[in-house]
Amino acid sequence: MARKRFAVADIDQTHYQLQCVLESRAGLASALNAESEYALSLSSRYCVLCRMKVYLVHHADALSAEQDSQRHISQKGRDQADRLGTRFRTLGVVPVRILHSDKQWTIDTADRIAAKLGAQHKTAQAAYPINTGDPVAPFMAEIAAAGGDIMMCGHVDYLLRSASHLVCGDETRKVVEFKPGNGTAV
Repeated sequence: MARKRFAVADIDQTHYQLQCVLESRAGLASALNAESEYALSLSSRYCVLCRMKVYLVHHADALSAEQDSQRHISQKGRDQADRLGTRFRTLGVVPVRILHSDKQWTIDTADRIAAKLGAQHKTAQAAYPINTGDPVAPFMAEIAAAGGDIMMCGHVDYLLRSASHLVCGDETRKVVEFKPGNGTAV
């Protein structure tokens, strides 16, 4: 099987490398640099036929529990989410749903991105748990039934496993890396 390697490295010296190894049958990826934010749209074998995109967004920087018991996003996090939402708008991203977990920092991230997209009515808490170790199968089923592009604002472990499942069908195989604490879209 042919393999393609995509890498985005050392942009702004404050970010990290995204490395994605894709099997040509399993998917297609395009890396986009967005003012120190990265957007990597994944179309997998689940989505190619309907030509939809799945946007995986690691929540923006949040306040500590000592600073805020609900852990809203910080000013830095608000800036990150706003910048990412603006970049998505510039790219013409129009998700049919913007999902998030029950954690306040993912809600804040999703809400700010949705506001920049003019899609406040499209945010919703996922009807299934999306935390560390939770199964990705319900999200895969939602993607298949979405009828358009979908965005998930969530937690790094769940997003990593979702990306792996979408790209190569094996959620244990690491195909992308997130830098914790940054609003990054995959």
